[in-house]
Parts: sequence; C-alpha cells; structure tokens
Amino acid sequence: MRTRKRLASEKPPRASKTIQLVLVKWRDATHQTHEDEAVLGTMLVWTVGFLVHRNKKEVALCMEVHEDGAKRDISTIPREIILSIKTLARVPFTTDQ
Repeated sequence: MRTRKRLASEKPPRASKTIQLVLVKWRDATHQTHEDEAVLGTMLVWTVGFLVHRNKKEVALCMEVHEDGAKRDISTIPREIILSIKTLARVPFTTDQ
C-alpha cells in the first residue's frame, strides 16, 4: 500500500492530547444578610468544567479552553469541601479544524 506524500504547503497533523470534562460535587458556604434571618447552613453544589489543575489541596476547573491553550473562567475548589469528582469525558484537544 502506497501512502501519499505530504505537500510542502500542508501542515503535519498535531499530536492530540485530551482534557478531562468532570463533574465535581462539593459543599459550599451560605450567608445571611440580616441577623434575624434563619441560619441556612451549607449547600450542595455541582460544578461541571474542564479539569485544568489538581493537587492535594485543590482542583481547578475552567469553562473555556481557547485554541492557543488559554483558559477562561477558572474556579478553584479546596479538596476539604469536595465530596466527589466524576470524569464525564476525555475530550481530544487539538488546534486543527
């Protein structure tokens, strides 16, 4: 089987990497604006995003990843308040169209 030669004007395919899309379940603080309001306690929160950072202290998720690799709208959640992290998908990330 013969393979076609790449033209000089064609870019070689970029290596594909993946980025994880995750669902994080965590417990957040609440606040009250007046002393006479009922104390609310904490509330459960579910956050979905691309996992961009993870260590023993925290995880960071972003809502957008741009073609140059820049990340926007990053939320950092301390590990102490995380109840679970579930990987929803591993998304291929390339700058090829």
